[in-house]
Amino acid sequence: MGGLVVDENYHGSGIGRQLLLQIEQWASQQGCESVYLRSNIIRKQAHVFYEKMGYSYIKTSLAFHKHL
Repeated sequence: MGGLVVDENYHGSGIGRQLLLQIEQWASQQGCESVYLRSNIIRKQAHVFYEKMGYSYIKTSLAFHKHL
């Protein structure tokens, strides 16, 4: 499991698309049948990108924390 983020200054340059395509190609070569990714609920622009890349929205999650 890992994470990738494209610097805001490079959004729209095709870097994210190329990274995602490489990840998908690698996963396929490893015998994976799908790619599962998570994106913070506030990253609306990223959600649009993933949907354009063929990913389906499957759930919303919340994280909780209690400082003691």
